[in-house]
Amino acid sequence: MPHGKDFSLLAGFQIDLLKEMRMSLESTLNEERERLEDLIKESKAEQFESDYDYHSYLDSIYDDFMQASLIENMLKLLIVVRLYIIVELTTKHVLKWLIQDIKKENKDQLIRKASKWESLKKIYKKYGVNLNDISEFNVINELRCLNNAIKHGGYVGEQLTQFPIWKNELKKEINVDKIDLERFYNSIPKFIFDLVEKANAAPTTNSTLYS
Repeated sequence: MPHGKDFSLLAGFQIDLLKEMRMSLESTLNEERERLEDLIKESKAEQFESDYDYHSYLDSIYDDFMQASLIENMLKLLIVVRLYIIVELTTKHVLKWLIQDIKKENKDQLIRKASKWESLKKIYKKYGVNLNDISEFNVINELRCLNNAIKHGGYVGEQLTQFPIWKNELKKEINVDKIDLERFYNSIPKFIFDLVEKANAAPTTNSTLYS
């Protein structure tokens, strides 16, 4: 199996692309906010036929401000989903290396089972890798639960409340301000590196379980 550094660098590259995308969009949104602020400063009540027209104009500008914030929040949620996809695809890819010596039909069955988190953990454990012991596991597990909450309506579920920052948020809409993307950016490559290194060091005798 390739070294942990190879997988970690690949994950880091994908994360950097997400960072660049976010920075680009935020720059555009900030420019739009500045434009809207200028419009507010330049607008005078006497320029309009009535107070109603003036306030309607201002309301439309404030609506545009709100729209910019909604776009920014949506992007953050989408980045969370994409970050977990990086983790999910990598864990499955590493698993395929671990079970490469077993029969194809059994391999396909295991990969399908690995779509569920608890099943994935059990399979890895049978091959000598305890995901709970992998570096940054708790952060990655929070990312997983946050991803699930986003994909199932955008409200905090019971799984997510096991993490301190979300413990009082049950059934509330996800507060985007509580999402620390930098923490996920930093933890994912570390998790992947340690996962691959431990998989490389795991005993191979367990492969006979499904041969």
